[in-house]
Amino acid sequence: FLVERLRAAVAGKTVLLASQRLSTVSAADRAVVLHEGRVAESGPPAELLAAGGLFAELFGDESVAA
Repeated sequence: FLVERLRAAVAGKTVLLASQRLSTVSAADRAVVLHEGRVAESGPPAELLAAGGLFAELFGDESVAA
């Protein structure tokens, strides 16, 4: 419910969102993983999961909600 309302509210806008829930992050076009103050990974959430890096470490045990 929250993700759907958020999508509608920010349609056509650039939004910076910090979340620890994959269901929220998966709604993004692009995710950025910061590690020790630097960008470690960037890309579509599904691709980052498949790549098996830090993003997958953080969210690999959750299922992707599209």
